[in-house]
Amino acid sequence: MRIEVNRKAKKNTDNILDEILYSRGLLDRKDELLEKDASLDFPEMPDEDKFVAEVKKSIKAGERIAIYTDTDVDGIMSGVIMKKALDRLGAKSFIYTNNKLKDGYGMVEIGVKNIFALHPDTKLIITCDNGISADTSLVYEKGARVVISDHHEMVGALPRAEAVVDCKRTDVSCDYIDLCGAGVVYHLVELLFIEFDVLEEELLPLLEYVMIATIADVVPLTGLNRNIVKTELSLINEGVRDKAPTSSLALEQMRKFLEIVYFDTSDIGFSVAPMLNAIGRMHGNISRALTLFLTNDELTVQQIIYELDMYNQQRKAATYEGVELAEKLLAEEIKESGELPFLIMLKSEGFGKGVAGIIAGKLKETYNRPCIIMCDNGDGIITGSARSIKSIHITELLNTEAELMEGFGGHAGAAGLSVKEENFDMLKESLEKRLRKMYTEKDLEKVVKVDAVVENIDLTFDTMHLLDALAPFGQGFEEPLLYTEIIPKSVEPLGKDCAHLKAIDLETDMPVIKWHGAGLLETQRDFNSVVGHLRRNIFGGKTTLQFIADEIGKNLLTN
Repeated sequence: MRIEVNRKAKKNTDNILDEILYSRGLLDRKDELLEKDASLDFPEMPDEDKFVAEVKKSIKAGERIAIYTDTDVDGIMSGVIMKKALDRLGAKSFIYTNNKLKDGYGMVEIGVKNIFALHPDTKLIITCDNGISADTSLVYEKGARVVISDHHEMVGALPRAEAVVDCKRTDVSCDYIDLCGAGVVYHLVELLFIEFDVLEEELLPLLEYVMIATIADVVPLTGLNRNIVKTELSLINEGVRDKAPTSSLALEQMRKFLEIVYFDTSDIGFSVAPMLNAIGRMHGNISRALTLFLTNDELTVQQIIYELDMYNQQRKAATYEGVELAEKLLAEEIKESGELPFLIMLKSEGFGKGVAGIIAGKLKETYNRPCIIMCDNGDGIITGSARSIKSIHITELLNTEAELMEGFGGHAGAAGLSVKEENFDMLKESLEKRLRKMYTEKDLEKVVKVDAVVENIDLTFDTMHLLDALAPFGQGFEEPLLYTEIIPKSVEPLGKDCAHLKAIDLETDMPVIKWHGAGLLETQRDFNSVVGHLRRNIFGGKTTLQFIADEIGKNLLTN
């Protein structure tokens, strides 16, 4: 690992805010990034007119409409937006989702059969957050039609459908391609509401769901996505301050349950989203997560939140066990080959199918390598999830060996795939060889780019307020990474299980926290520099500052 200061050009700056923007090459966009009234103008999307016309025709004809949505947070939010909209327009509709643990991702044959078994009179299927890679032939054999809304990468030919709305279609261009699935659905609902003369004020409450999905799906938090998140978080937190909640009943109850005062992107990404994802990962059926946002009954909402928390605790345990197993398998591979592979690709019956993506993500972070975790279910077909580093587009990499897989799909940083057991070793070897032709060991070295070097005495509330002005933070516009030097007057383990590390700076009394850093007590007790983030700590009604360290060590900075 190498730590260095990010520098785009030589330019004098007056404060830490300017320093951060200058280091990212964004100083000339300062006014735009700090603008409070952000634009929420959505781009024109391919086939949007056809989509609206088809759905309008179906509603007018009194047809039954199936909303076929995905099982992650983006899918949940997409399905909720479309269901609420169709209810408002008087449509006969229902939501269908796969069982995540049994059926996999996207429109599949068993899913289509289940839809027509439940409602044989279904005439239109609307896909949300999936469909770009679907085989829709069975739908048409049943005498029904399909309209697709998706945001994933297009691989191969377009599926048969009355409309395919996806800004990442390769046969057309779109001004903005980074929306999540819920963002695409929201825009289509916006057009439907215009078509049916529904007032804009009835549309705006649905933007909350887009905000949640945008953060949870880790799409780039730039442009329109940034504006959506910034606008909605500001509105929600304003309601909390005024004690007049503007968020949905579900989100307000989750805020109380999680003891969150004001929402920021990390609260959504690391507290709310994992709970919503957990039910699909551990149970398979996400109907209760959908109900959470569709019901107006407070007791039902509270009960579901408790259920989601239970599943999330199970998810954490399964993840811990899965990571331990993955580390063991990887260590055996390294011992046998004598080197760390460019692609970490592991399979085992011991990997929980619902947490494969999380395990892959954790190994990706640890080793700075793309990682694929495959679940061997003993039926001849191995399914799994992939996570990748910024420099390697995982879906494009998988596409180079498409003939070895039964199916795959995703985007730059994440993908899902399935492969016959007899093809696993060949796929693993082929992908490894391809990466070794394209990259060197040095290319895969982890480089940490620091946005600003700050004196420890300047880590104050004034600095915190300047950092607040740059929010929200997320993929593509990360929370500022700061470097500072300290002299620890105490270093001790933290937490019930003593898994974390806490130090106190001698000069400022600033607490420095390194999550899961207790193991460094033996090797880094005499550290003098830290890289991380300045954060508020609200406890017992009192607000203090603390420094959350990503890295600690001696003289970390290399330039």
